[in-house]
Parts: sequence; structure tokens; C-alpha cells
Amino acid sequence: MDDNITYVSTPTYIPSMYEETIYSNYSKRSIDKKRDSINTPQVYTITRIVEDKDKKVKKQIKLHNTPQFLHSHMINAVTGIPYYNDKKSIRYILGTEQEDDIFKVKFLSGENKIPPILLCYDSPEQYEKHTQCVVSSSVKELWHNKNMIYRRKMLKRQSK
Repeated sequence: MDDNITYVSTPTYIPSMYEETIYSNYSKRSIDKKRDSINTPQVYTITRIVEDKDKKVKKQIKLHNTPQFLHSHMINAVTGIPYYNDKKSIRYILGTEQEDDIFKVKFLSGENKIPPILLCYDSPEQYEKHTQCVVSSSVKELWHNKNMIYRRKMLKRQSK
């Protein structure tokens, strides 16, 4: 058995043999738009009070969510840019071991009537800075240990 990393290619849509009859009243373009809108990350905005030069200021924070479907691409919550492998152009995908390289948060506060969304960050510290929240040191330590194990595993695979 080959020990090299197996990358899953970008998922493609394979239409059902029954789709033609189900969607006969819709154009192909409207079907594609509907499918893309489900898999496209949305941007939500929350307001937080932040101290800026000895005064409190309301700050608008944009949250780029990651679609919560198996094999969807992980999106950085701050930038809205999908995560890629460092040396290859493989996107990070939900449901793979690449999740161990990302700090994921399920945002459930309900602020501004935002539904539960999945947010992905480079680290717990990026999450704290972005959302003006505090993550417990035990959570940070657990994540950093898991991330270190993942990175060692990837280095070992690359050196073979």
C-alpha cells in the first residue's frame, strides 16, 4: 500500500438521471445558480465594542463562513480566502485530516439573527483577535498539540 497522501479532487456535480424531469420547468442556468448559492460562503456582520485609544468604539466585524457540507472548501473567516496546501494547489476540505491544521469554531451566538455558522481560522489567536473574544488556555493548548501532531505527520510524508 502506498503511504503517500491521497488528495480528494474538487467535488463535481453529477446530475441525477431523474433531474431532467424534476427540473423541467427550470432552465439549466437557474439550477446552477441555486446549486452555487448553497455552496457559496456567505458573509455576516456582527458589531462589537472595542477599546481604541482609551475610548470604546463600535466595530463592524465581517464573518466569512465555511459551508457545512462534507467535501466543501474551508474558508478563512477573516479574509474569505479558501485554505490551500503550502506546496500544492490542493484546497483544504471538510471531512479530511486537513481539519487538524485549522482552528474551527461553530458560531452560535445568534447576534444579528445569524444562523449557526462554521468559522475557520489559522489559530485560536486569530479567532480572538478577529471576534474580540477570549479562548481558554486549555482549548488553545489542545489545539496547538493537535496541530503540531498534524504538521509532524505531513513533514514525515513529504520526506518519504
